[in-house]
Amino acid sequence: MDLIKDIDKYYDEQERAHRERDYFYVSEAGLSEKELYNNLKHQKPKKFDARVKRILENGNYMHSRYMKIFAEMGILVAAELTAGNTDLVHGRADCILTDKEKLYVVDLKSCSQWTFNKLEKPVYSHFYQLQFYMYFLNIEDGKLLYENKDNQNVKVFDMKLDKLLVEEELAKMKKVKDIVDSGGVIEDEEIKLENLEYGA
Repeated sequence: MDLIKDIDKYYDEQERAHRERDYFYVSEAGLSEKELYNNLKHQKPKKFDARVKRILENGNYMHSRYMKIFAEMGILVAAELTAGNTDLVHGRADCILTDKEKLYVVDLKSCSQWTFNKLEKPVYSHFYQLQFYMYFLNIEDGKLLYENKDNQNVKVFDMKLDKLLVEEELAKMKKVKDIVDSGGVIEDEEIKLENLEYGA
């Protein structure tokens, strides 16, 4: 028995069939028009090796653990919510929590100690994801919780909904989708916003 080889083979056999899509994922919010265009026009099956699949699986376990904690604390309102399944964008928020006074959309992320130690504000793409979730769930407040997967230290960033920002992103997505649907082309690369300042 070659246990490492057998484990990797097990994960390799769990590969999901690729399905074409005609919508964006919430996780693509904040990308340039060219990046959005390429993601929709030139779709490629995502192939993850066994190690990456184990990392993703650990992330799922982390989510399950926090859902249990939040439920036992009596602050969990809902978990795994559809947030934005429209013709344009699809998303799923981790959970809604309450402090008995107001609601919060909460997104959970696990990361390496190297990434965790550098965090002074939310990761650019995570910031946009949570903004979209708050917008589609019509909740003004959100929290991004990061857990260091090496030692389980935690950081939490509070966020307020910026409706104008989300609506501008949705307009950009619609523009790009219309170009793809009509057979048009986007040639020039847009400036990547992640190199600019953004709110938190």
